Amino acid sequence: MKYVNQPKTEKGQETLDKIILEAERLFSEKGYYKTSIKDITKAAEVGIGTFYIYFEDKHSLYQAILSEYGHFIRKTIAESVRTAETRLEAERMGIETFIRLVRKRPSMYNVIWQALYVDKKLFVDYYTKFSENYIKQILIAQEKGEIIADYDPEALSYMLMGITNFIGLRYAIFDDQTDLDPILDEVMDMLVNGIYTHNERME
Repeated sequence: MKYVNQPKTEKGQETLDKIILEAERLFSEKGYYKTSIKDITKAAEVGIGTFYIYFEDKHSLYQAILSEYGHFIRKTIAESVRTAETRLEAERMGIETFIRLVRKRPSMYNVIWQALYVDKKLFVDYYTKFSENYIKQILIAQEKGEIIADYDPEALSYMLMGITNFIGLRYAIFDDQTDLDPILDEVMDMLVNGIYTHNERME
């Protein structure tokens, strides 16, 4: 993981994991700016000196958490859509996987979106990386004729990411009990058929 001095022993890894886990919890509950290194080390039951074995400062710890989120989400979604036979099927699987991830780990939303105020470049880089990976899949789907080739892949990537983000917000953060199947059915129907009547569509 970037931004971290990697431990050389199993015990060191356990200590690092505790620091990251407690930092994630505190950043989510109190916010980045109201959480001190002392708060984190106290919660993790380690000395402040131990913190500096692994991290240069609080910002590098935050970067490490954000980097881990991005890698974890992308890897999990990629694995979940591996059996998809079409881009549409992969889209549905990806949205569902993301929502279920957030239902299990809701603190991710709080921590990720704080990046806009903690370090805007981190926030931009986080979503740019997602977009770059998305664009690769969109281009493949366009070549196969599954997605209209005239549409800009980058704009499409952000549109689809926006749908996933806000559907996730509604059905993982606001309410994590709703049955996802009918929601996903409707989202997929809107993507395939559009939301405007024929008379309202642009020529």
